[in-house]
Amino acid sequence: EDQNKKDLKRNSSVNNDRPKKSPQEDIIREYDEELILEAHERKNDLALSLWDFGGQEVFYTMHHIFLTRTGIYVLVFDTRQLLDVKTRERAKRYLLFWLRSVNTHAPDASMLLVGTFCSEILERIQTIDKILREVYKNFVAQVKPNGKLVFFPIDNKEELNVKELRTVIETTAREDHSIKQQVSIRWMAFLDDLLSLKESKSYLKINDVNELAIKFSLSTQELNMALELFHERGLIIHLTATEALRDVVVITPQWLIDALAKVIRDPGIHVDIEEFHKVGLKDDADKLFNEGIASRDLLEYLWNHDQVDFLVDLMKRTMLMSEYGGSDRCLIPSFLQDEYTGDDKFNCTFNFSESFLPHGMFQRLVCLCVEYVSREKASNNSFTIRKNFAHFERFRGLKVELSEHEHMIRLNASEIGDVISVILSMVFKINSNVMNSRLKWRTLVLDESTGTFEPWQDIPQLESPALNLDSILDSL
Repeated sequence: EDQNKKDLKRNSSVNNDRPKKSPQEDIIREYDEELILEAHERKNDLALSLWDFGGQEVFYTMHHIFLTRTGIYVLVFDTRQLLDVKTRERAKRYLLFWLRSVNTHAPDASMLLVGTFCSEILERIQTIDKILREVYKNFVAQVKPNGKLVFFPIDNKEELNVKELRTVIETTAREDHSIKQQVSIRWMAFLDDLLSLKESKSYLKINDVNELAIKFSLSTQELNMALELFHERGLIIHLTATEALRDVVVITPQWLIDALAKVIRDPGIHVDIEEFHKVGLKDDADKLFNEGIASRDLLEYLWNHDQVDFLVDLMKRTMLMSEYGGSDRCLIPSFLQDEYTGDDKFNCTFNFSESFLPHGMFQRLVCLCVEYVSREKASNNSFTIRKNFAHFERFRGLKVELSEHEHMIRLNASEIGDVISVILSMVFKINSNVMNSRLKWRTLVLDESTGTFEPWQDIPQLESPALNLDSILDSL
């Protein structure tokens, strides 16, 4: 027995003297040797994931959630609409919206312009090219040309240039040096484990992800870098603009897309009103699709009672939704169709002509204002909301009106100095959290002594109180 104890002690001593294996070595040993050899042989293979964004206008406000800095953006349009003078301007606006959106959220990504139904208009290809050159002139650096053309004419029915387009997409992907980024095998093993949970979960809380990362000895910095990479590659969705968004890692992106599309959808195409009538929610559905007001009961039904609190918080944090007169109702401004046609009085403008006024910017500003007003403990804090207009009876104790006109957001208040700091801070918040800090604008205020609009800092008699809005805005 004494000899056995000595042998055990000696063996323990020998084991302690061995160099400890790194986590990477342990993980490598777990992988099948043939799998690693196969991966080495196929190192030049390319795997592409395809994301199809809805083209209807009602979806525009939520695209930024899924637009990543890397990737290839294929902008598909109907060439017949560009040739028809009745639909040409609308088609050009559609293309311009997408060019601007991609440029805002992915300024270094490549874009391809792809025209469909081209077998019908082959003799007018040059006409289309000329029209497109007017539209894309500010995005030349990002749009990949097709020889002497700025777009790729295809026809699915006739299989015209489809194979050639696939080749160009593959070539463009291989030209992106970021796809050749080498990562630790620990990251790969971590990703495998993370995605293996997709069968039972749609998303994970960041604390659970941290626990999983410990298994692979990932530091906090490494974990953040890995999540950012996986997000950029479309494998997961991890938004980091706010603490609430950072707290959730979506491992099934399609789940999030489907969930948001159940609420933000085109009522003229994707809505069967009889469905809501059968479950006693017809009035709630009418309220949403006509006035942009969603009841909690309707949201519970649309989301099948699955993670409703998370989805509501996500829409609030991305400024797609705000509370409306209580926690049981929410406002989704993107649904509003009625436009205000009355007198448009204003004494301040946010002029975006130096860049552009993105679709959804005004609606997000309205969301923040509604949320802000709802927290003011004042009587008669009613408000009226239209597609292009908002009236607040008491905003910091004042009547305030906002309106959208061309490339401007207009503001009208009796004491502009007391309001402008709040509204301007909200505009900065939207630009930072949603628009990748890419927007430029001028803030102009009416100088009553001259009757002209001047930069607001240049009007000496305009008093703007020193406000600490950080804590307020962070909570909106």
